[in-house]
Parts: sequence; structure tokens; C-alpha cells
Amino acid sequence: MKTISKIGFLVFSFFLLNGCGFRDKELDGKYGLNFNEIRKEDHIPLLPSEWLCSAYFPFRQKSIGWFPKTLQKKGHVGKSVYVNKKRKIYCETDLYYSGRIIKSHDPDCGTDNEQMFIKYYFDGTEKKVIKVVAYIITDEKLPDKGDLMGNITLKQAKEFLVKWGIKVDELDYNIEKFPKETIDGKPNTIGYAYHEDDEV
Repeated sequence: MKTISKIGFLVFSFFLLNGCGFRDKELDGKYGLNFNEIRKEDHIPLLPSEWLCSAYFPFRQKSIGWFPKTLQKKGHVGKSVYVNKKRKIYCETDLYYSGRIIKSHDPDCGTDNEQMFIKYYFDGTEKKVIKVVAYIITDEKLPDKGDLMGNITLKQAKEFLVKWGIKVDELDYNIEKFPKETIDGKPNTIGYAYHEDDEV
């Protein structure tokens, strides 16, 4: 029961951290199931047809999200789309949960979920992914870093997902096709934290 409650809080936090929201049928219609053709072309995990749409949050990071009908013990537990002021997608995020509760890196928090965020940034056409970033929170030492949380490569992301027992058939990202730099020449490692210039 404690684990299920923790998962519920994980999904709840993923979609509600920006404050109160409301259902946005227009964005759900545009970036929900109807957007799966674009996701397929860009090798992004598809939105499952049985997932529920969460509220739209018009504050800060303007976002809409989806989550499974029933709480998952582990696996793919959330998807969100972030839109700019023109209500056009600039980023999509998938959330994965290993099923493990770990000691938090923040001494004031006690415990945390072992989890991973994978973000895909779109160009102005809303059809082409130009940047992919993976970010993980774990209690394992990260390869070549020694840290317990931070950016990892997509190859490392796949390795962690396989280790967690999460199906990765749909995660064939064609890594070599993604640029090493963003369109403004910045390294392709901004990470999960939001920045105003994340809107590309």
C-alpha cells in the first residue's frame, strides 16, 4: 500500500506541480492520440489509447499530460506535452518509474522514487525532434560520473530501463540522428530543469 501511494504521489506531482489546471479538449485532441503518427515518425513512445488526460496548466510551463487508468507498480507512468505562448508543442516528456523507493538525495525529504525523465524537443514545424535529453534519479552511481542523479545518454537510459524490467521495444530512438548541439549551438544536455530558452 505504501508503494502504491508513493506511485500515486509520483504521477500526481508530475502533472500538478504547476498549480491548478483545467481540461483542455483542444490540446488533448491535437497532442493526444492524434499526435501518435508524429511520435511514430520521430521514434517517440506512443500515447496508449487507454490513458486518461490530466488537466491543462496555463502557468509557467504550459502543459497537458496523460497517465494510466490504474496506478502502475513500475514502468511508463506518465507523458506530458509543453506548449509555448502560441499553444504549439516545443517539448514532450515521458516519465518512467523503476518500482523502487530510494533514499532521497535531499536529507529533508526522506525517500524518493527511482525514476527517469526523457524529454524530446521539437522544431517550429511541430513534426521534427531536434533534441533528446534523459535525466535520472537513482541510488546507483552513474556511469562516468559517480553522481546519483543527472543527465545520462540515451544508450545509458535504455540500459537502466532494461535493468528495471521496463519494455524498451518502442524506444528505438535512432540516436545517431539527433544533433549533439541545439539549434543555438548549446550542448545537447540542458536537462530536466526548466529554462526559458527551452522553448525552441
